[in-house]
Amino acid sequence: MTAIGHGDLMPNSVLSKLLVCAFVLTGVALFALLVLTKAVDYLFNKHAVLIVKALHTYEIADLNGILNEIDTSKVRYKCIKILISLPLLILVSTVFQVTIDKMDVVDAIYCSCATITTLGCGDMSFSKSEGRIFAVYWILISCISLTLLFLYVAELNIERRLSSVVKRVLAYKTRHEDLETCVADV
Repeated sequence: MTAIGHGDLMPNSVLSKLLVCAFVLTGVALFALLVLTKAVDYLFNKHAVLIVKALHTYEIADLNGILNEIDTSKVRYKCIKILISLPLLILVSTVFQVTIDKMDVVDAIYCSCATITTLGCGDMSFSKSEGRIFAVYWILISCISLTLLFLYVAELNIERRLSSVVKRVLAYKTRHEDLETCVADV
């Protein structure tokens, strides 16, 4: 399965359509977690270096104040909202396709999952004009929601790692040798 979607290869049984849905949704999640994690690591390392420099420059010693500024609960709630909205978007599309386009329930779920993950095999689509108008807005909202989920998961990972770096830096006790090294460098 790729995002090319020529339309010549498509699942034709209920089991194969459900397997494609599971495969596509799992693949998108794995891509986000494995591939995008490398980009997150790069950005996190650059951000961590700046924080370490700032903490040492200004000698901030208030751990609670810093950790309160790094609030992960807002991002966590955003992730939860998107995780709730994505299945709802799939459900809305499924109900719409079953009632308006008269699709089978499994076909409607398959079409929704294939569309939201941009797989788009080409074998199922919104056929009536009402369905196509609905699809324009639904696809836009669904793809943006999926992209926001990736963003919020990456942001959550960065904030968690950043919090651990701040704790480590603030727990570090400056030794006399460290000060001598700094003076020798100047």
